[in-house]
Amino acid sequence: MGKEEKKWYWLCGIQGLGRKRLEKLGNYFEEKKENIPELVMERPAAELEKVIGKAAAANVEKAKSEWKRGETEKRWEVMKRQEIFFCPFVSESFPARLKEIPDPPAALYFKGRLPEETHSAVAIIGARENSVYGEQAARWFASQLAQAGVDIISGMARGIDGTAQEAALNAGGASYAVLGCGVDICYPKQNLPIYERMKHQGGILSEYPPGTMPQSRLFPPRNRLISGLCDVLLVVEARPESGTLITVDMALEQGKDIYAVPGRISDALSAGCNRLIQSGAGMALSPQEIFQALGIQKRSLIYRKKEEKGKEEQILEVLKDGPAALQQIYEQCRKKWSLDEVTEVLVELCIKGTVEMKNGYYSSKNGPEIFRTEFL
Repeated sequence: MGKEEKKWYWLCGIQGLGRKRLEKLGNYFEEKKENIPELVMERPAAELEKVIGKAAAANVEKAKSEWKRGETEKRWEVMKRQEIFFCPFVSESFPARLKEIPDPPAALYFKGRLPEETHSAVAIIGARENSVYGEQAARWFASQLAQAGVDIISGMARGIDGTAQEAALNAGGASYAVLGCGVDICYPKQNLPIYERMKHQGGILSEYPPGTMPQSRLFPPRNRLISGLCDVLLVVEARPESGTLITVDMALEQGKDIYAVPGRISDALSAGCNRLIQSGAGMALSPQEIFQALGIQKRSLIYRKKEEKGKEEQILEVLKDGPAALQQIYEQCRKKWSLDEVTEVLVELCIKGTVEMKNGYYSSKNGPEIFRTEFL
């Protein structure tokens, strides 16, 4: 867009001028959309007020003064120094998937790059306070999809979102985070390593200008962009009244395919997923279902052979079906070992990083056997 890009940056930064009001201005001027910023700068407040309302027109007048004083130019330069890019909805680079949703943003601010239209994309979302099972499932699906060249979209929240995005990056794939704040702000801070990696292996996107602090009211609207950028939405864990289900509703409105990872009927974190499946969502028993939904063929399931030997191998055999308490593990091994021996082996496996202990339960870091399968 060249020099016009800066004028669009000025226009899209005006409070109260969302996509709908910009469309109204375009229809009013009966001009090409590319000319809207210039026309808005030229027209008097009284005329603009008839189209976009008194409050928005007053904000336009304030913005005109800021433009004249060079304040917009200063913000633009700061943004560029921070390696933040700007893409208005009239740009050819604006994601085509977002142009199709009911309420597309007026512009995107981003670090890294925008998702490529030629790549399949899956949004993986779920609980912030996830279980070990949810973490393992998220890593399995994300890594397998990423290895197949599928982009992973999420909100970089703690829990399932960040776990899936980290797994995609570790698998050498691309991941994109849609934030409920400015892209110059890493939220939550604990995901800073993921945030930094996505600048090079994907991108960080937001419809909110740089400097916008995280606010609870900004997150529900951003969820429509997460679902809007994907071809398939995968829910890994969600409570019955989870905020995750807001994104599901938006995805349904956008006509996206919905899949959910099932869980035990006794687990509250799986209740939302099980209900989704009951209501008609696809059951994601493995990445194979997602590959099929995306039209990715010729992928078969294979199992890795375990290389552990002796006591360690037997402990991992006990954990192959999921987390277990010390007493449960001992019950299956007591014919051969004492409780002290079982404990000693578990400690050694934890030190090696092969096993982890959380909330009194031991689990294989590689997950149950089903999570140690590959699709080729």
